[in-house]
Amino acid sequence: MSRFGGRVAVVTGAGSGIGAAVARRLTADGALVAALDVDGDAARATVADAGGSIAVVADVADPGSVDAAVAAVEQQLGPVDLLAHVAGIDADRALKERLAEHRRAVERGDGERGFRGLVDLTDEQWDRVLRVNLDGTFYVVRATLRVMIPRRRGAIVTTASTAGMSGNAGVAHYAASKGGVRILTQSVAREVAPFGIRVNTIAPGATATPMFGRTPDGERLVAGTPIGRSADPDELAAAYSYLLSDDASYIVGETMNVNGGMVIQ
Repeated sequence: MSRFGGRVAVVTGAGSGIGAAVARRLTADGALVAALDVDGDAARATVADAGGSIAVVADVADPGSVDAAVAAVEQQLGPVDLLAHVAGIDADRALKERLAEHRRAVERGDGERGFRGLVDLTDEQWDRVLRVNLDGTFYVVRATLRVMIPRRRGAIVTTASTAGMSGNAGVAHYAASKGGVRILTQSVAREVAPFGIRVNTIAPGATATPMFGRTPDGERLVAGTPIGRSADPDELAAAYSYLLSDDASYIVGETMNVNGGMVIQ
């Protein structure tokens, strides 16, 4: 018997990386998967690869787009039973390159010059990351709960980060957004557990995705991971599948660290 037996699952950020791996895994585990992504072609490619159900274009930073996407899923597949909210962004490449150069300057003993972290973040950089990562989580979870609460069942997994567990110098906006996701998840978990809905979050570490591949000093981060390598997206997907399944029926409001020992709590 399949793990999910035809339950309807929404996966955001399903066009690439961890989201695509989660969509493939949930499909293999028997779910009817709606692959949501702001890039419709990428979402459709995931569905074709996974043999899944439907692809839906959705911008998680736009509440109207999110509500319309959930309505489309409900119309085509039925009410949502499972949500894996993976969509998110990190600091832009230019900022990360400045941060990497600053670290090299520090190693040369010239740390007084270069990127100064929060002081040099622009309003636009802050707003963009918070809008997608934290506001987007609010919009997606809210829209899904509107479907789940009347039916008094469901499971949700959001996506935090190791940066949201312990902070990360130079990308305070990203760390704040992911720390916010973790606390938002815990708060919502308390609210909806009486309705038979479980909400948890996963905090990935260094994972071999296109996003991580754009990190200029990614090798340094991997070298600092006790297990000595980055994660394969399929390893993350296994964790999402578990937390969404009945095997995790008594796990509520938990943050699961899937990071090779980068953060241990």
